[in-house]
Amino acid sequence: MIRRLKNQIDILSKRKEFLVQGLREIGFRVDAPPLGAYYVYAELPKNSIRSEEFCHKLLEQEFVSTTPGTDFGENNSEDFVRFSFTQNLSVLKMAVERIARFLETSIDA
Repeated sequence: MIRRLKNQIDILSKRKEFLVQGLREIGFRVDAPPLGAYYVYAELPKNSIRSEEFCHKLLEQEFVSTTPGTDFGENNSEDFVRFSFTQNLSVLKMAVERIARFLETSIDA
């Protein structure tokens, strides 16, 4: 039982590290990677569309589901998006690739 739990912790840790790194590489700001949660709360890249529009269009155009920061309060929440890392690593890799492609077409010049 303990070995299985440690294995699951390792898997989730790798997913978190990959997602945080991947999001940072494509322009998101992640000041505080999660310590115990299954999601990353990241600030949108500069000149990006706001969170609700971002999440809606990302789902519509790239089939990647995220949650707008506005679902979690009002303190600059339009600048943030929440990403879950409960999916396996191959799905997260595909998601980051799709998010990067989406950003190329959605960031204001």
